[in-house]
Amino acid sequence: MREFKKIVSEEGLMRVREMLSGHIPQIKPAYRYYIAVEDGKIKGCVGLKRQTWYMTEIKHLYVKEEYRNQGIGNFLVKEVLKRIKAPVVCCTIAGSNDSNDWSCWIFEGVGFSKRETFVNPDTGHTVSFLTVNMDVVREDQRREVES
Repeated sequence: MREFKKIVSEEGLMRVREMLSGHIPQIKPAYRYYIAVEDGKIKGCVGLKRQTWYMTEIKHLYVKEEYRNQGIGNFLVKEVLKRIKAPVVCCTIAGSNDSNDWSCWIFEGVGFSKRETFVNPDTGHTVSFLTVNMDVVREDQRREVES
């Protein structure tokens, strides 16, 4: 069974750091991190930070390579959206590989719209900025429960 868990201990945060090593430059203490666990194994993670009263940011969506294409990224995004109270959610997807196209596809699949795409002058990586109105997400969640 797949579970969604909030990281609450330093040990848990260390496990996320190890998983993201080489993929995401640093884990930010200001973020809350959640993991997808199945059969006792951490398969992916996602970070969440409330930026202002009206906007929360999703960052660091990551699924281990051996567990990709199993719906884990989609599961993480849908579950983290259930915990957001702000009316607007944004995410930035940055990098230089195809997994970033998959990340955009996951976010767009749950209602996010790509607002801007630009190049980070420091890294040369393409960055996509996406947003979603949580009223739309909550309505979709309500319909899913009813069906």
